[in-house]
Amino acid sequence: MTASNGTNGHSAPRPLPVGIYAPTMTFFNPETEDLDIPVIKKHAERLARAGLAGLVTMGSNGEAAHCTREEKIAVTKATREALDAAGFEQTPIILGATEGSVR
Repeated sequence: MTASNGTNGHSAPRPLPVGIYAPTMTFFNPETEDLDIPVIKKHAERLARAGLAGLVTMGSNGEAAHCTREEKIAVTKATREALDAAGFEQTPIILGATEGSVR
């Protein structure tokens, strides 16, 4: 399995590093119910600093089932931005590969 990660989205495919990959939580502002992007970024950085090999966003067993396509993209983009800004450019993100649907 290979992944394409990096700040420009055009890096060469490379093998995923061996190690622990953790699913991320999706945080919402309790007053507006909108995505809480600053908290999402802070959480992604915290997980990377803990030594995880990579992060998994928008998996099939959490909030992803209730998020719009745009929200899923925003969460993954915010996670990538946070990792890059914190010096974790090589930390891969695996975007949820399954989706529940009636169609």
